[in-house]
Amino acid sequence: MTSRHSVHRFADAVTLEEAVISWKVRLALVVTLCFTLLFASWSAMTHVDEAVKANGQFVPQGLIYRVQSSEAGILSSIAVKEGDRVEKGDLLLKLNNAPIDADEKQALARMAGLQARRIRLQALLTGTEADFSSIDSAYSDLIRDQASLLRTQIAARESNLSVIDTQLIQKKTECEQLANQIHTAKGRVEVDRALLALQEELANKKLVAEVTRLNAKRTYLSSQADWNRLQNQYEKATQALDEVKKRRRTTEAESRQQGSDELGQVNSDIAQAQELLNRLQERRSLMEIRTPVAGAVQGLRTQTVGAVIKAGDVLMQIVPADTEMMLEVRIPPKDIGFVHPDLPVVIKVNSYDFGRFGTISGLLLSVSPSTELQDGQAEKKPFYRGIIRPDTRFVGSQQYPILPGMSAEADIITGERSVLAYLLKPLLLPHHGKGERIEEMVHP
Repeated sequence: MTSRHSVHRFADAVTLEEAVISWKVRLALVVTLCFTLLFASWSAMTHVDEAVKANGQFVPQGLIYRVQSSEAGILSSIAVKEGDRVEKGDLLLKLNNAPIDADEKQALARMAGLQARRIRLQALLTGTEADFSSIDSAYSDLIRDQASLLRTQIAARESNLSVIDTQLIQKKTECEQLANQIHTAKGRVEVDRALLALQEELANKKLVAEVTRLNAKRTYLSSQADWNRLQNQYEKATQALDEVKKRRRTTEAESRQQGSDELGQVNSDIAQAQELLNRLQERRSLMEIRTPVAGAVQGLRTQTVGAVIKAGDVLMQIVPADTEMMLEVRIPPKDIGFVHPDLPVVIKVNSYDFGRFGTISGLLLSVSPSTELQDGQAEKKPFYRGIIRPDTRFVGSQQYPILPGMSAEADIITGERSVLAYLLKPLLLPHHGKGERIEEMVHP
């Protein structure tokens, strides 16, 4: 009796336990079904973007200024670094100008010497006092030499003219003496002519002897000869005086002409020396390499002071501040079927953590018509080149700038579909490849 009662109680306990387990299973199934229905509803209503991922870097669109060195030299200082923003005319690099200093020093000394010569010649030609105050006192030796030469030239000129002036005085005195003698001789001739006429008249009347008439005639002829001789001497003396005067004028003219010719040559040499100085100053300015426009420094080729720079070397590039930035990306060939211009793009700039600074939007402007090979890789993989225009040149609320050469990752939005379709895709497309490069991003 007791054994039968125990079996009955055990059977009731098993039945009760099965009832409890069955209730829990049903509850779990209901909860699971509810969650499944909720998830299915959410996944059917929630859509995700389909995006092609492409990597690339920002490049400036338009004219980029290449900064080149017009002169060869040694780099003495670097005033900028990669990415610096500069204003028009800012100093970028400076070359050692020691060779130009030596050439300029020599050219300045030559210029000072030529200017001192010009002042000397002008004073010599005009007869005024030479004023060397316009020449730097550092060239006092040159000034002293030219002043001494001026005194020597003036003394030599005055000495030559003094000799000629002495000859002029002698010739003038001689002419004056001969003129006086001619005047006296002329008076004697007139007296002797009158006496001869008287003697001839008396001789004709037989009042004097023939000898007396002949003596009178001889005296007249002698005085006439003296007068003619003196006139000839006077004529020669005046010719000699004219020659001395002419020689004086010639000496002065030759001196002036020589000074003028030398002054003309000096002026020509000064012009050439000034041209040389201008070229040296221009070369000196070229040793200081300055930016032609405001913008950003890109592609700084050397950062080593003392590096040898060749004429024509490209030292860096300046991207103008107003140049529009474009993102140039490489699109895998397997994804090109989903890509076409005018697609929206989400850009993540690698230099700024997108989790902290966020992303920027953009627009795909163009896609290359055929593939290109990627340079700088051991295996040159083909890609399509895409050009994306970002909506802004800054990242984040504080507007961190996008600079040329910054790398970025672009998600090109090619379409959208529901999460449910995405989850069922492996079932609907059993042959779907595992290597598909399309990324789905869930909208919140």
